[in-house]
Amino acid sequence: MCVMNRLPICAALLLVLGSTTHAESLKSMILKNDAASKKALMAKDMAAFKKSMQPYITADFKYIEAGRTMNFDQMLAGMKQGTGSLQKITDVVSKLIKLNEKGDKATAEMTRSMSGTMTGPDKKMHKLTMSGKTVETYVKKDGKWKLAIMDWKSSEMIMDGKKMDPSQMGGQ
Repeated sequence: MCVMNRLPICAALLLVLGSTTHAESLKSMILKNDAASKKALMAKDMAAFKKSMQPYITADFKYIEAGRTMNFDQMLAGMKQGTGSLQKITDVVSKLIKLNEKGDKATAEMTRSMSGTMTGPDKKMHKLTMSGKTVETYVKKDGKWKLAIMDWKSSEMIMDGKKMDPSQMGGQ
């Protein structure tokens, strides 16, 4: 129990512990969602991916890639097209680099990658890896964290160990 002269110290400790608990719950939510997303993507099941994401995004969710802003449905359509060109998805990795929470807003820096195999125009099997860094903005709505913005800050494509231009894939 706090005595009067220790009240400021106890209040400070409660603030720190409260912040840590909220940050941990956001971190746990991000990791849980990433695990569900990975499972769906590995199975190339975009319906399951959509279902896993919907509870964790805001109604006005924005996806930003290469200067283009999309809503959730537009993002899904692009992902469906991209994963459709892969015969098999061999790995999906996401790593939380930094999490910064202030009140009802938070940002997370993530690295993300997806690897798969595809048959090229040469009729040979090729390994393709798409990777990059995102900055994700979360907001707390009705006491729950929701992803509001996923902004790709950098990305690259590697085919058979060599960097490639995404426009070669019919992309931008």
